[in-house]
Amino acid sequence: MPVAAITGNLCSGKSTVLKLFKEKGVETLSADELVHACYRNKEGNVYKKIRENFPNVFDKNGNISRKKLARIVFTSRSSLKKLERIVHPEVIKYLKEWVASKRESKSLCAAEVPLLFEKGLDKFFDIVIFVDASRPNTIKRAAHKFGISQEEAEARIANFIPASVKKKKSHFIISNNSSIYELNKKVGVVWRKLVRTQ
Repeated sequence: MPVAAITGNLCSGKSTVLKLFKEKGVETLSADELVHACYRNKEGNVYKKIRENFPNVFDKNGNISRKKLARIVFTSRSSLKKLERIVHPEVIKYLKEWVASKRESKSLCAAEVPLLFEKGLDKFFDIVIFVDASRPNTIKRAAHKFGISQEEAEARIANFIPASVKKKKSHFIISNNSSIYELNKKVGVVWRKLVRTQ
């Protein structure tokens, strides 16, 4: 069975689509969850390097405040690049190992990879599923999710390759501008096509 990547720009609904695939029996992996696991591992290299490079993003218990970290890196491109150099090698290494381990799987596997095209990771997957949402919707969702202004949300979205470019490189596009019911129907259509072709 193929190994699929689920991607999309900020707050397009990637995690929800991954969850809906999982409910259909698809084996899944979230790159975002891998990042968060790295943040929580106080003995790991990622945590230690963030402590060295971003000492002001920790709470009184020594945990990384993702909100504080986000406010720094999304207002400074150099800080964002510094964080990416710390986090991405670790996450990408695990992601590649996971994909390789699923090559002989008898069931469909899918990983949510937000920066799939930005990091050139699409070549490691058999199928790319792009979750699309209108710019007004993604801005509104990001502002609500992260508790930031619409201007800050727009600044974060600007760090991604435009959706129009990514859609041309994807095998399937799932639009997410309406209800969870409609989204689940669209996920079902893609899921059935992938299962039937194998």
